Amino acid sequence: MVRDLEYDWQTLVENVADPSHVPFAHHGVQGNREKAAPIPIQISQSTPNLIEAKIERYLKSTITFQPPCRLEYSITFGNSGKQLGP
Repeated sequence: MVRDLEYDWQTLVENVADPSHVPFAHHGVQGNREKAAPIPIQISQSTPNLIEAKIERYLKSTITFQPPCRLEYSITFGNSGKQLGP
């Protein structure tokens, strides 16, 4: 699935790239503030042209950011290996 969002860079980072955004900003709709907890993120690659972060929690996710405005999420569901994203 691909979504083109007409955001400036600051809005992209503040709202889309921040995985802790959902429990707080969308409380009661997509998240729950009472269940908020630290989200351990491992930066697996960081160069001027690419930042890649991995999150290991309920769903294994990889967030890839290519400046100035390309952001990609890849999410693996359970032990099945089924993946949403590239």
